[in-house]
Amino acid sequence: MIAFVFMMDHPHFAVTDKSGRFEIEGLPAGEYTIEAWHEEFGKQTAKIKCSGSEASELDFTFAPKK
Repeated sequence: MIAFVFMMDHPHFAVTDKSGRFEIEGLPAGEYTIEAWHEEFGKQTAKIKCSGSEASELDFTFAPKK
């Protein structure tokens, strides 16, 4: 059995569903850096602007390291 624990100083996080989709609700308007982490393929970061009232989309693509 393996477990991962992440401690954050804010309540804004998500775990992907079976399709790899995620949703972070309740973000105030602003610019954010989102980090996605995969236990085998590492981490990626991307910046996104949120209006606070409309949905924004962000895609991450992970591939095996060469």
